Amino acid sequence: MLGSVFHGYASLEAAGAIDHTDVAAQQSWAWTLDCLDTALRSRSTH
Repeated sequence: MLGSVFHGYASLEAAGAIDHTDVAAQQSWAWTLDCLDTALRSRSTH
């Protein structure tokens, strides 16, 4: 999961896909990390 998030984001940014949105790349990355953090912290350990 981590590799997919990091590789996917880097690939999108390198391709210029993030430049086509109203959100700055840094803000988008921060949002991505916040969501990933939430997902990892809330996952069940059972």
